[in-house]
Amino acid sequence: MLTPRISLLDFAPLAGSDWYPALRDAIAYLATLGGGRLVVPSRGFAYQCNVTTAIPITSDGITIEGDGPAVVLENTSPSGVDFFQLSGTGGRHHFNLRDIKIKSDASAGHIVNVVTGGMTFCRWTAEFAQLNSAKSILKAAITEPGLFDNEFTGGPWEHGVGATRTERSPTVPAVDVSMTTNSFSENIWRKMRVHAHGGWVPFFWFQNDNPSNGPFNNNNGLHDLEVEVADGGLTRLTGQSQFSASNITFYDNNSIDRHLFELANGANGRNNEQCIFTNIRRNRGSLVGVADTNQSATFTSSGTTVTVTVAETAHGKAVGQRIYVTGDITQRATVVSVPAPNKLTFVADTTPPASGSLTLYTAAMDVKVGDSDARHTFLQIGGSTGAAVEVDLANKGALVLGDHDRVTFYRVSPRLTTVIGKGTEARVDTPALNADAIDERTADAGITLLGQNIKAVLSFTVAVNLPSVGALGNTRVTVTAPGVRLGDRLVFHPNESGPDSPDNALIIGVPFISADDEITIPVYNPTAGAIDSSERTWHGMVWRFG
Repeated sequence: MLTPRISLLDFAPLAGSDWYPALRDAIAYLATLGGGRLVVPSRGFAYQCNVTTAIPITSDGITIEGDGPAVVLENTSPSGVDFFQLSGTGGRHHFNLRDIKIKSDASAGHIVNVVTGGMTFCRWTAEFAQLNSAKSILKAAITEPGLFDNEFTGGPWEHGVGATRTERSPTVPAVDVSMTTNSFSENIWRKMRVHAHGGWVPFFWFQNDNPSNGPFNNNNGLHDLEVEVADGGLTRLTGQSQFSASNITFYDNNSIDRHLFELANGANGRNNEQCIFTNIRRNRGSLVGVADTNQSATFTSSGTTVTVTVAETAHGKAVGQRIYVTGDITQRATVVSVPAPNKLTFVADTTPPASGSLTLYTAAMDVKVGDSDARHTFLQIGGSTGAAVEVDLANKGALVLGDHDRVTFYRVSPRLTTVIGKGTEARVDTPALNADAIDERTADAGITLLGQNIKAVLSFTVAVNLPSVGALGNTRVTVTAPGVRLGDRLVFHPNESGPDSPDNALIIGVPFISADDEITIPVYNPTAGAIDSSERTWHGMVWRFG
C-alpha cells in the first residue's frame, strides 16, 4: 500500500497570506488517512502561520517535508501559542520532519510540545529557529509512554538571537525534557550545529524526576555537535544511565557561567551512572563563576596563600573543589583547605594584597559530575588545541582512557581507574589530577578482564642502548621506566631492527621489573665476535591487577 502524499498547495488559502488553516487542515486530513506525507513546496519566502490553536498531531505516520531548498514554516502567533502539540493515548509513532526549517517568532510558543502520550521512532532532519527566549524547540513534560528511539539531526538548531547575551537570550532550555518512570530512552541528537545565543540556561535539559531508587533514563546521547555561544551550558542531566556525548566542540563562547555538562541528582534524588564522554573540546570562552552562587567575603594573605572568610555561616566548598573569585583578586583557584565552615584557603596566581574583599563563586566547569554519581568514563577529553578542559569528578570513581594533553581532573577519588595512551609522557599519574590525597590513583577499582580486576594499564616507550657484548658473553641492562611497579605484569620489546642489523644475532631474555620505575633486560651474545648494538626504541606495556 502506497503512503498517501499531499501538497500544502492543495489547501492553499483563497485570500490573504496566513497559511495556518491550510497547514492545520492538511495535517488533519492525513490523520483521517492514518498518516502520510505532507509536501511543502519551495518558494522564496516563509509560509507564515498565525497559529491561534496549536496544530494537533494525534495520528501516527505523519511526515512534513520540504520540496526543495529554503522551505520555511513560520509561527507568527502574537500570544505564545505552540506550533505543534502531540497528544492522545499512547505515543505518536513516526512524526517526521524532513528537509525543512521551522521557525517560531519572538511572541510565539513552543515549536513542538509533547503534552500527553509521547514520541517514538520519529526522525527529524530539520532546521529550527526559536526566537522566543522563554519557549523551547522541543518541550516534553509527561509520564508515560514517553520519548523512545527518536533521532534528531540536520540543523542548525537555534535558540534566541545575537552572538552575546541580550534581552533575547534564552531563559529556558531549547530541549526541555522532564519525565517520570523509565520514559525517556534511546534518543539521539547528532550531526548538527547548536546555537545557544548566550543562553542563561543549558540548551539541553534532561530531567528524571524519579526517586533515588527509581528507574533511570537510558542510552540517550549527543554526538558530533558544533556548539556556538553556550555561555549558560550545553546540557544538564539528572537520572541518566549510559548517556553518551562524543565529538563535541564549543566555539565562540564568552564568559561561561554554567557548567557546560552538569550532572546532578534529580528533584527526587535519582543520580546518574555509567555515562561516557568522548572528545570534548572548548575552543573559545573562559570558565568563570557559576551564576547565582556568589558570596561576599573578605581575605587575608601570607605570601601567595589566601585565607577567605565569607559573610555567611558556611561557604559549602570542599577541599580540591574549583572556585572563582573577583574583586581585589580575580582568578580561578582550587580550595586547599577548609579550616572552618566559613573559611577556606587557596593559592593566588600572583602576589595578592595583604587583605581585601572579594566575591566567591563556585567555578563553572567543562564537566561537573554529580555528588551521588557513579562509574562514568572519560575518553580523549581535551585535545591538543583550544582551552584546557576542566572536569570535576566530585570524588567519585571513574574510568579515564586515552591521551590527555589539555585536561585536568579535580577532586579525584582513590577509586579512579586510568588506562593511559601511548607516548613516553604516559604514566600512571597522567592525565593531570588534582585531589586532596591519593595514595594510589587506581586503588580499589578497575575493569574486569578474564575474571581479573585491572586497576591500571600503562603504555610507554624507552630509548635503550645495549652495551657492547663480547663473544659468547652475557649481561643485564637496567633502564628507567617511570610508573612501573613491582608486581606489574610486563610486556617489553624492541622495534624492528631490520634484516641487516647486527642486533638480530643477540638473544634477548625475558625483561622483568627489578624495582619501581626500573626494568632489567638479560642479553646474551651466542656469536664468536663482539656485538655493539645501536640505540633503539623499545615499546612497553604493563597491567596492574588487584
